[in-house]
Amino acid sequence: MATEMCVFVKKAKLPTVEQLQSAIEQEGFKYKLNDNFDIQNNQFSFFMGSFEGLESGFDYILEDYISQDWEFESQYAKKIENYDGVAILGAFANAQEIVAMVIVSSMICKLSGGLMRSDFFFDGEFVDANDAIGKAKSLISNLREQFDGASTTRQAILDK
Repeated sequence: MATEMCVFVKKAKLPTVEQLQSAIEQEGFKYKLNDNFDIQNNQFSFFMGSFEGLESGFDYILEDYISQDWEFESQYAKKIENYDGVAILGAFANAQEIVAMVIVSSMICKLSGGLMRSDFFFDGEFVDANDAIGKAKSLISNLREQFDGASTTRQAILDK
């Protein structure tokens, strides 16, 4: 099963990849973006990175936000009418890849003053920049029990 997160942004406020990586580390997330990650990427692409030292990636594209292409109830449409871009991140059912998607989505949201949305994780509600990191940390805590890929924590247990 694939999951997706959308971050509605003002493109001029998007961080550089270096700013994004620095903020990820400052928040205590153990995720390293690959050198080829392009926050301005406008072609649907998979970007590998590493979570806790092991491979973990996500699909990513930055598109123009065109309101006619999206169907939202009026109160939600009003919230995002001033945004001009949407970063769409996706992952399959591998919890480790979902963690990568959640970390990067939440950091883009926070750093750009965006709004994050996921039908799967947030029941279609919007999460604003102030709440993005807290939501991400909560999701990651819940996902830890579901890893079907290794993490440093899981690997340490297996190595004993």
